[in-house]
Amino acid sequence: MSVGLAIREAAEALEGKSDTARLDAELLMAHLLGVTRSDLLIRHMREEVVEGYAHLIMRRMRGEPVAYITGTQDFYGHTLRVTPDVLIPRGDSEVLVEAAAKARP
Repeated sequence: MSVGLAIREAAEALEGKSDTARLDAELLMAHLLGVTRSDLLIRHMREEVVEGYAHLIMRRMRGEPVAYITGTQDFYGHTLRVTPDVLIPRGDSEVLVEAAAKARP
């Protein structure tokens, strides 16, 4: 099965379980292949799927956040390592960081 088809099927399976089903499917495939999402979409869609993708999708279907599955979360221009032991930094918190940085003397 091609990467593109696997992503399409995974996105369909995640519908109703995630508001960002297609994005989640793409991010998990990119993680598995060790490439960026952009690189995945440009260069890898016709390759054969490597083993382990179904397991990642099942974890997401059970409600596990993508950041915990991949172990990373981008925040404020940095890629942070995350585990279930920490809160996942959210993009809307970047506004708070910016305000705090501007407020400091």
